[in-house]
Amino acid sequence: MRTWPRVWRAYYGYSDRLCPHGVGHPDPDDVVHLQALGGACTTHACDGCCAAPLRGGG
Repeated sequence: MRTWPRVWRAYYGYSDRLCPHGVGHPDPDDVVHLQALGGACTTHACDGCCAAPLRGGG
């Protein structure tokens, strides 16, 4: 995700990362910074790209 282009959302005051499908996902680094300042909302129109792949199996 860190290799995806960063998009600044001035209206909201945070950065998104644009996935290959054109969906904005909260930038992990920006979320950590916003949490340190007192809170962050990471709700977004998600297509699943930002979720880490599950490991393991049966």
